[in-house]
Amino acid sequence: MQIPPLGAVAPVRSPFRANGASSPLGTGGAQGSSFGDMITKGLQSVSASENNADSMVQGLAAGKPTQAADVMIATSKAGLSVQMLVAVRDQALGAYKEIMNMQV
Repeated sequence: MQIPPLGAVAPVRSPFRANGASSPLGTGGAQGSSFGDMITKGLQSVSASENNADSMVQGLAAGKPTQAADVMIATSKAGLSVQMLVAVRDQALGAYKEIMNMQV
């Protein structure tokens, strides 16, 4: 019985990368976005989410025509973004500690 070869596997797209950006695994390190760039974009996204939620809460408190449901959705998104950020930070710190504990 002969097993046919597998075709090429499509790369996984990062949620932090803009459409059309090249893969970080491409030839030469200068083409793709670096890990630091991805972290920076993630932090900017979390910050923008928090700022949006904050402005919506202030608008609701000031009596501007804002839907309470929209404010709750924005605050929930901001809260989830912060929780994800903390989880990524914890994983990165855990990986760093594990690397530092390796014996040479």
